[in-house]
Amino acid sequence: IAFGQRAEATSVGPITLEQLDQDMRGVARDYLTQPPFLLLRRTLQLRRRVFTLLEGRLRPAQARELYVLAGRLCGLAAWMVSDLGYAAEAGTHARIGWLCADLADHPGLRGWVRATQSKLSYWDGRPRTSAQLAEDGLRQGVRDSGRVLLAGLAARGWARTGEPDRARGALTVVTAEREGLSGPDEVGGVWGFSQAQQHYLAGTTHLWLRDPDQAARDADRAVWLYEIADPEERFYGAEALALLDSAIAHVLTGDVTGAGHRLAPVLDLPPEKRTTLMLTRATDLRRALDGVGPAPGPAAALVSDLADFQLTAS
Repeated sequence: IAFGQRAEATSVGPITLEQLDQDMRGVARDYLTQPPFLLLRRTLQLRRRVFTLLEGRLRPAQARELYVLAGRLCGLAAWMVSDLGYAAEAGTHARIGWLCADLADHPGLRGWVRATQSKLSYWDGRPRTSAQLAEDGLRQGVRDSGRVLLAGLAARGWARTGEPDRARGALTVVTAEREGLSGPDEVGGVWGFSQAQQHYLAGTTHLWLRDPDQAARDADRAVWLYEIADPEERFYGAEALALLDSAIAHVLTGDVTGAGHRLAPVLDLPPEKRTTLMLTRATDLRRALDGVGPAPGPAAALVSDLADFQLTAS
């Protein structure tokens, strides 16, 4: 009798689990439109609550659900911390997320954590590792649009590494995975991968493949898809990076005026929305502009605007 009472006892009820899941999904959704710093505190507070509950008396199914929640929150924290420029801390959050995915034995979470680690490796200057992590993510069994994301991350990583055949092969996988999707995303928000994001990643990939014309077409397509999207699904961070990629592509084809048009919405972003990833890409654009025309001129004016953009970021 005593054993039965202990086995039935639990410190977590279904309403609590449902509320935590709803709160986590709210963070993933709000990340698309809100600055990372404001959301990070909310994310860490929510994760702290989940970890506290994991120390209580739980049934196996409840423990698994809490580990999935904790892993997803770790992944969200990794993305936010990376946006704020803390690469090492982001990696720690991602590793804890992987541990949670293992403890929950959750294929979808494993795949999304690998996507997170791939993203971190790319922006940390390790494109080969990024591609390899993405390909490993595809082997984890993720079922939703994370498969398209992982293939896109692999393509970008191989392109930057200087392996065009593998990059183009991965782009073919991107198309196949998109066509093969049959259900909704498990979480959504930033833990979903829209067609706009797909074109943004393809644009970056084609820049590394030295095809600025195709890069501009993909980046501009991404921007257009964001412009017609539901405002709550308009991922400002990816849209800004697509605009920067488009600007770089236009500079490489000699169209500095077109680059200026693409850059204008990015320069208008408030300081708290200027992520470290945007600042890094702005530096890449400045390098491209350095080789265009004598100073003073349109290119020099854009370089000055970019310097102000980076200097005034919060």
